[in-house]
Amino acid sequence: KYLQKYFALKYGHPLNHTKLTNETWTISRFKQDEFNSQGIVLGKDGNLIQTLEKLTMECDINPNKSIKRLQHHVVENILLLVGLTESAKRDTAETSTTVTHIGTGTSATAEDESQSGLITAYGNRKSFATSGQRKVVNQTAKYNMVFSDADLTVPVNLTEGATYNASTSGIAHCRVNFPTFALVSGEVITFQINETHQNG
Repeated sequence: KYLQKYFALKYGHPLNHTKLTNETWTISRFKQDEFNSQGIVLGKDGNLIQTLEKLTMECDINPNKSIKRLQHHVVENILLLVGLTESAKRDTAETSTTVTHIGTGTSATAEDESQSGLITAYGNRKSFATSGQRKVVNQTAKYNMVFSDADLTVPVNLTEGATYNASTSGIAHCRVNFPTFALVSGEVITFQINETHQNG
């Protein structure tokens, strides 16, 4: 409701017209050797999105599946006002940026639409094009990424994530805060982000 009102006031869109549904982040932790055994191919033409969605469904149905989730949590995605503005500018060709990277961090600060990105970033951001996958399925934009001990100095307690339009600096699109994921050597943490555009 608030996002619809925001767009109506700022961009002149009718209240009950097209809206961007914030949807969810699905965060999971696996043993790295078990996760790698799934034959995952990273990058634009890879299978990360398909594989993670399949794993999520199978683990929900059968928690005793051969590959076990060490931890799993779903949180509501929070689209940032700076990210919404950047998205609107893409439609009017005032910018050519896209959502290209994801970062994670260690702040327990609750997410808020007025924020500009991660509060306490940890490690480098990773590119969806080369280290993850992003694509649109019908009206849903999907972004998936994997972080391992090759990407982050472990052990570390991760509690936040955000997507950006650049590898450094840039503009954040969304940010979430989640329960502590204690990542140690030999493990991976996965992020699945869904954003659906729909009439409302």
